[in-house]
Amino acid sequence: MPLKLAYMGLNATDLKAWRTFGSVIGFHIEDADNTLLFRLDEKARRIIIRRTSEDDYAYCGWDVGSAEAYAARIDILRAGGVEVVEGDAAGARERAVEAYAGFTDPSGFRQEIAFGIKDAATPFRSEYVKNGFSTGDGGFGHILVKVSDYRASEAFALRFLDGKLSDHVVVGEGAGRTEMAFIHMNERHHSIAFFEGSIPAPKKIHHFMVEVPTFEDVGRTYDRVRAAGVPIGLSIGQHSNDRELSFYCITPSGIWLEVGAGGVRIDDTAWQPSLYDNPSSWGHQFGG
Repeated sequence: MPLKLAYMGLNATDLKAWRTFGSVIGFHIEDADNTLLFRLDEKARRIIIRRTSEDDYAYCGWDVGSAEAYAARIDILRAGGVEVVEGDAAGARERAVEAYAGFTDPSGFRQEIAFGIKDAATPFRSEYVKNGFSTGDGGFGHILVKVSDYRASEAFALRFLDGKLSDHVVVGEGAGRTEMAFIHMNERHHSIAFFEGSIPAPKKIHHFMVEVPTFEDVGRTYDRVRAAGVPIGLSIGQHSNDRELSFYCITPSGIWLEVGAGGVRIDDTAWQPSLYDNPSSWGHQFGG
């Protein structure tokens, strides 16, 4: 089974602000012991926000599908010299999984593998995204990470996580140059992307993306975000490579959130990676 981005954990100092933010986006929100749980679909949780003394990324988890695949993936990682630490029962409960194990890539980016991703006991409820976000075989979305060596992180994902290169984006020259690698594990154009260069990223990840069903949902969410006074990172625009129509806003923890629709689904029998010189074909202006 192709790997899927199953969940992500964030640390936050202000859960009240996150609750307000999540309501504006349209997440289904539940509480659990100084933690907010954001649901996007029928799964028990997709985004886990813990109250701590910092505001930053904590972890993300890949669904490997089964106990057998989980054990095999641990063997592959360890055989390649990667230190893997299996999680405890409390951590599994927080993530709503049967078991999980953590590791870092060559740039120090923390990731996990897991199996037994649990469904919620109640139906998904959202005032704004009635039928849930677009997840399924593509997982819950994607993450963009600024790293010290994007080629090393790319090679790690291809070797150990069954990733495949979707494409590269290279923009700017000299001190203003930024290089990006977009990696897919399933039909979603990318589940993770790595970059190094001049684009600021004060947190451990630059942004995470959630996908809504329609372009209209993107526009309505954009209107709600602006009306609520949430800072806009980039206005509505369309990406050159994955064709996602999206905008970016800034979460209470300083990490950006991309809300998009219409992203490319990849057929590996026909896909050929490309090189782009601009991440967006139109729009995506700073500050909205």
